[in-house]
Parts: sequence; C-alpha cells; structure tokens
Amino acid sequence: MVSAAAVSCTPPLCSPLGLDPGFKIDVCIHEPLWVVPVTRGDVAVEIVTLCSQLELLCEKEMNEGVSREFSSQDRYRKSLSPTFESQAMVLIGKMREALNRLPQPPAFIQDYLQSTSLAGMFPRAAAYIANPQTLYNLGQQGSMDEYFQHMASLHLVSSMCRQLNSVVHNLTNYEHIAHRVAVPKPFC
Repeated sequence: MVSAAAVSCTPPLCSPLGLDPGFKIDVCIHEPLWVVPVTRGDVAVEIVTLCSQLELLCEKEMNEGVSREFSSQDRYRKSLSPTFESQAMVLIGKMREALNRLPQPPAFIQDYLQSTSLAGMFPRAAAYIANPQTLYNLGQQGSMDEYFQHMASLHLVSSMCRQLNSVVHNLTNYEHIAHRVAVPKPFC
C-alpha cells in the first residue's frame, strides 16, 4: 500500500494546461435552435392577438371598476388592480418585442396601432397603451365587442354540447339532461 505522504511527494503524471479563451463555449440555453425570419404579417398577427387579449383585460377591469364604484360608500376608486397592471405590462412588453423584430420598428406602439387602424378595432387597449389613466374615462365601444360576445355565445353552446355528448355516451345521470339544457353553465 502506498502511503499518503508518498503520493504527495511524487510528481504529477501530467499537469493541466491553462485555459485558452479561444476554446470558450458560449451557453445559449434560451436561444432558439432554428431562427426563422419574421415577416410583417407574422408581427401583425401577433400584435392583433396581443391587442385582443389586452382589450378583454381592459374591459374586465372596467367592469370590475364599476362594481367597485357601487360597492364603495361615497367614493369611486380609480386605482387599477395590481393583477391587471402586471398582466397588462406583460402584454405590452410582448408587443414591444414583436415590433422590435420589424426591420424598421416604430418608436411607439401607439404609432403602429394608428398606422394599421388597430386603434379603432381595440380602443380600450390603445387608450391604455397611450395613457393608463384613461381606462376609466373610456366609454367608447370597439368594433370587436360584438365579435367577442358572439364568440362567448359560441363557446357556451360548444361546452353545453360537449356536456350533453358526455352524458349521452356514458348514460350516467341521464335524468339531468333537461336541466343541463335549461340551465347552461355561465361563460367564464
């Protein structure tokens, strides 16, 4: 057996070389493997999607603000809920990221919304982006409001049909079919 003192006294079999910076490896965990060129149409679709999400979020916050108005005694709270502000900032940040992928990105999101007429389609989102304090001053209806109501109705009908299909195929609680048709689940 070799003692520890003997091992520490013997010279090393090989000595490592110093680190050469030329062989440094960049770690790109969050980078995409395949970079796909983005077209103006791709950016437009992404902006429309984000605007529709922000529009519905603004409408929900306005409706909750009205209910807060009637529930409070003598004053109207004009403060926005923290969850709304954080969700809205995330959506606006995603809009900025999408616009920055354009060859000549606009300086402001409002300019892009005005130039593409999206401000007319999503007035609440455009007003919030321009000035977050105008959310409660906005009484204007957007051109997408009827579309959103129509989609909510279609979602309600679709979910009710799925429930009825499940009951019919499983034949459990079939006596409640009439009740499910008469009292559909509210849209969430």
